[in-house]
Amino acid sequence: MPNHNPLEGKCVLVTRAREQADELGAKLRALGARPMIYPLIAIAPPSDFTLLDRAVKNVMQYDWVVFSSANGVKYFWQRLDDCTMRLPRIAAVGQKTAQALRQNGLRVDAVPNEYLASHIAHALGDVRGQKILLVRPEVAPGELAELLREHEAQVDEAVAYRSVPVRQPEPLSLDAVDAITLASASAATNLASHVPAHTIPTRVCIACIGPSTAKAARDAALRVDIVAPVHTLDGLVLALADYFNQVEVTR
Repeated sequence: MPNHNPLEGKCVLVTRAREQADELGAKLRALGARPMIYPLIAIAPPSDFTLLDRAVKNVMQYDWVVFSSANGVKYFWQRLDDCTMRLPRIAAVGQKTAQALRQNGLRVDAVPNEYLASHIAHALGDVRGQKILLVRPEVAPGELAELLREHEAQVDEAVAYRSVPVRQPEPLSLDAVDAITLASASAATNLASHVPAHTIPTRVCIACIGPSTAKAARDAALRVDIVAPVHTLDGLVLALADYFNQVEVTR
């Protein structure tokens, strides 16, 4: 019979930035797992604020501003001189991003819960002739901008933050690890720089939060065992639980 709590006792590596790792750790712990916090990235301001500051200054020229993450909200808000300014229509990718916007008193007009470019573009409706600002990290997939331009929108992109690799003082040992969680493409790339892909035991499950992260992992020659169908932290944890449940069933 499947285990009613398949993550019980499983050691799960959490590779998110240190200030964001506890959220995923708590979700894992709630299902009986033992999170092992080992940040592989840190969130930092952009190396150049020029494009972001220009976008903030001219924000009322846009019909839509699209925030892809809570990190983007944070750094955009820090550069906004007049925090009482009324902004154009706002789209937030995911509930966490929407929550960050609302905490700053901003109205959210669209919240596509799927992190796929097609779903985000659909949430914006007919964008022909409209000006759209994408607030994004330094390294991000280009599909959304390309798709919106195909739909005849004028698209500008502003880099609000970047993920920088973290070199831990202690080497990463996977002896006691049952699974590795990757919540961003940057974490996947940096994992491969810490641990050669061929040295990761096949018993260690590698779980990615979504397709972009999985692509980055595969591009770095990492094996991918799970791509969460729902591209959120909750979705990642549930996908991990389903995986180990199936492992128990097939034993």
